[in-house]
Amino acid sequence: MASKSLKSITVLKLKLDLSDEQKELLTDVAKLCRKARNAALENWLLRKRGLPETEKQAKPSRKNVGEGLKESTKIYHAVRLAAPTLNTAMVSMIANGIDSNLRSKLDWRKQPGAVDGGEKPKKAVRADAILAYDDRPPFFTKFEIPIRSAISSFTFVEWPELSTPFYVGAKVDLKLRTSQLKGGHKRLLHELAAGTRKLSDSRIVEKDGEWFWHVPIMFETVVRSEIEATLWPVFDAKSSRPFDMDLPGDRTWGIGDGRYYIGQATRFIALRKAIGWRYKQRSGAGHGRKKIDDAMRKRWCQWQCIATEFRRRAINDVVKQCVRGNIGTLIYREPSLVVREKSWFDLNGLDWDWTRFLGDLTNAAARQGIDVVKRPLKLKEYKGNEPSPATV
Repeated sequence: MASKSLKSITVLKLKLDLSDEQKELLTDVAKLCRKARNAALENWLLRKRGLPETEKQAKPSRKNVGEGLKESTKIYHAVRLAAPTLNTAMVSMIANGIDSNLRSKLDWRKQPGAVDGGEKPKKAVRADAILAYDDRPPFFTKFEIPIRSAISSFTFVEWPELSTPFYVGAKVDLKLRTSQLKGGHKRLLHELAAGTRKLSDSRIVEKDGEWFWHVPIMFETVVRSEIEATLWPVFDAKSSRPFDMDLPGDRTWGIGDGRYYIGQATRFIALRKAIGWRYKQRSGAGHGRKKIDDAMRKRWCQWQCIATEFRRRAINDVVKQCVRGNIGTLIYREPSLVVREKSWFDLNGLDWDWTRFLGDLTNAAARQGIDVVKRPLKLKEYKGNEPSPATV
């Protein structure tokens, strides 16, 4: 029996070492990309409302005689019209990104209609939801520059350097900082430069006045064994662990430090309430309101960092136990919408991103040769404070 191949992606976030001229260049390019995204999206929405198409958008398709151009091609012409100086490959990536966003499935929490019996509603496409006024069109505000690997090159001799064209013309060389790079990251960069790893499409992102290159690295592993384990949520509010892991040999291992998570959530809720009380007492009236808004935003960002770290440590604990027990398949019992209301998180009044948890767990486990298999945990399988043993 052939071993199953697993693929995972790790995104390296590398800081760029730029001169003042290069920072100004990246700012101009990012503004142009942002303008092109919003203009193309606005063009799509207006065309759906009755705006006539441009001459290039109205041309018939060469491949399909008698039919019009594909929607992605029409979006491409709108991007090109808004940013005529951008490189063609970048224009294509922007258009494909907008088209993919419009064709994506709408999140279940934004689905029209009620959810009965714990069953998910039929997923709607984002474009249809926007046209039906069930969802709002996305508005792009961040500085983000797409990088096409086919027209870019990466070298690592004395320092790592990315060479890519932004406008129609010569390439621009961007140097990366290596002072804070880990040894493993440097090794991956050397493999990219040598060609042993394929350079994928990436992006350059601005954050707090600094520019970073987000490059995805693909890993491929093989399932380590045929031993199985099961991960399922806890349905007891008094438990100190939000997840339990059933290991071979009738052993159970608790996942996640629930007491720490509850303590931090309580602390940040109290801090946000204190800031809100100060605003109600008119201490933030007039120009002082910005100070309070910044304080609220700071506390929210801190809480998001704690939630991310909690999720990361829980996943690391799961993977560590799987590696220690040479487990090749992890069966994850994901609760349905109704069963989630009975989980440890909802019983303690805490939010939890179940979709993000499953995605990060699958990606982290695949790097260690562990295959994550999702099996829904529905309401009819739920018995009292825990799922039925026959279903685990």
